[in-house]
Amino acid sequence: MGLWLYRAIFSILLIGAAFSLKPFNLSSELALLVGSFLAIAIIVFEVRARHHSSRVLIGATLGSLAGILAASLVSVVIGNITVFSPGTESFFQLLTLVALV
Repeated sequence: MGLWLYRAIFSILLIGAAFSLKPFNLSSELALLVGSFLAIAIIVFEVRARHHSSRVLIGATLGSLAGILAASLVSVVIGNITVFSPGTESFFQLLTLVALV
């Protein structure tokens, strides 16, 4: 039960971020679809990862720590790019953090 609650909260936060930030100046409806698709894709990946051994998961944890570092560095680079609108830039920074962790 707790895991599904975590997934629901994660989905709501990601969809809400996509809706409020409207990456690529998308309409509200399309931003909701993008956020929903990303939430579903990340949850499917997480469910598939649960079927691996503890040795694999320890390696994944170390990879996740490296991902956090990489996400921080990429976020700084994205923050210095002036091509994107502020909403798109913020969404990319959030997505980078979520995807690389």
